[in-house]
Amino acid sequence: MRFIDGKLAQFGSKPGLERIIKIMQELGNPQKEMRVVIVAGTNGKGSVTAFMSSVLSAAGYKTGSYYSPHLVDYNERFKINGKKITKIKLEKYEKEMESLFDRGFEMTAFEALTAICYKYFKDEKVDFAIMEAGMGGEFDATAVADPEIGVITNIALEHTEYLGDTIEKIARTKASILRKGSIGVTGASGLVLNEIEQIAKANDVPIFALGRDFFIHPEEISSKRTVFNYLGTTLSAQKSRQCAPCSLLANKCETHYARLETSLLGAHQADNAGIAIAALEQLEEIPEEAIRKGIKKAENPGRLQVISKSPLIVIDAAHNPAGIGSLVTSLSLFDFDKLIVVFGALANKDWKQMVNILGLHADVIIVNKQKHENAANPDEIVKEAQRYCESKKVEDVKESLKYAKSVAGKNDLIVVCGSIYMLGELLG
Repeated sequence: MRFIDGKLAQFGSKPGLERIIKIMQELGNPQKEMRVVIVAGTNGKGSVTAFMSSVLSAAGYKTGSYYSPHLVDYNERFKINGKKITKIKLEKYEKEMESLFDRGFEMTAFEALTAICYKYFKDEKVDFAIMEAGMGGEFDATAVADPEIGVITNIALEHTEYLGDTIEKIARTKASILRKGSIGVTGASGLVLNEIEQIAKANDVPIFALGRDFFIHPEEISSKRTVFNYLGTTLSAQKSRQCAPCSLLANKCETHYARLETSLLGAHQADNAGIAIAALEQLEEIPEEAIRKGIKKAENPGRLQVISKSPLIVIDAAHNPAGIGSLVTSLSLFDFDKLIVVFGALANKDWKQMVNILGLHADVIIVNKQKHENAANPDEIVKEAQRYCESKKVEDVKESLKYAKSVAGKNDLIVVCGSIYMLGELLG
């Protein structure tokens, strides 16, 4: 990706839709040629996108899914029915963006990638586009489309320089994907849910909230699989399956699925799958068989993923305090003696709080420095980690994992976390 990694990377992030609107107009507004779902939030966006896309594909729809960021290669970001775009096609679309840039169209790297996505999906005639938002909502490039469903997984403090310095401000920014004529689905609760509902009410958007309008009951949360029950509601009272009048919400219909299974690990993945199902039920009538098959087949690499059993190595894309908190909670799924953490982070993330959470549980923290231009200083991280446990710098990412293996005992667990980019470097 010579153009995107070269010319456009220098521009960083620039909130606003004015640039992407002009680009899409020049391309013939391809985002209007498909049904769009935008998935925003702090954590879980990629998994919800994967679940929704897998179910729709299982139901027979041609479904595009957009992920951000990627682990190893850019073509991971653009999938149709789970299949990545070919490098040849991606290079063709990149050249199209470069031509627009040379003609005076301003764009950031993420805006170019989003434009490529909508154009590619339009050219391939997808039925649905499930779009994982970048860091934002209101001014995120994906929001150039008018979504039928706006999903907000959860909200935590992140990107405060762009989104706002409080949870409430960030919630309002992300909730701005909820536009008149759409339906909102969220995993948020408390004050965050209140903020989301205020935005939704102003735009006459109905909101379905986890724990209030749809429910998840875990049946099995293990190191092999996640099994859960789902109880939900839908605005449509006409379903192919017969269901009793809903006891939860007036004029709404109750749905129930028992023992749904996914290979994605952790209780939080049951919630993510439930959010996906709730969104799907507002979007389209989906057969139960497709829901079961799609949830089971969904994949999202780098999320509590076991990459080795001897020694036991788990990689996780957690890159903010909330994500690290979910990761630490999920470690109870594994039997181990000592916890060895391989950690690297970007400087603009709250790496200190992440280390604070990890340090309460880790026996050893090994710090590396990824090749990303915004990588955090490993010496500073080591200094913080040493407040809690043994800590060592092994700057090269792959060498840091090798060192972890060399000090791990037979029954120890190695966890690699802190940055999606770092995981990509490790796996590349």
